[in-house]
Amino acid sequence: MIKWLTIYTLKIADVVITDAEHMKDDLISLGAAPEKIVHVNFGVDVLKFKPGSPNEEIKRQLNILGSPVVISLRTLEPL
Repeated sequence: MIKWLTIYTLKIADVVITDAEHMKDDLISLGAAPEKIVHVNFGVDVLKFKPGSPNEEIKRQLNILGSPVVISLRTLEPL
């Protein structure tokens, strides 16, 4: 049942997004149209993204000098 649903979904999809290039052949074998498959690299390009040094003034204002800082965009509430 799940395989049938997967095959049906791939056939009617406008776009199929994968984060692994090697999955393209598997998706095609299940019926996805090659022109609808888009490979997207998830994550950060470390060659382009180089965070600057921490701003000591902001750390001083927040009283977190010398402390590790963790920033999260997620909520702490259950989804």
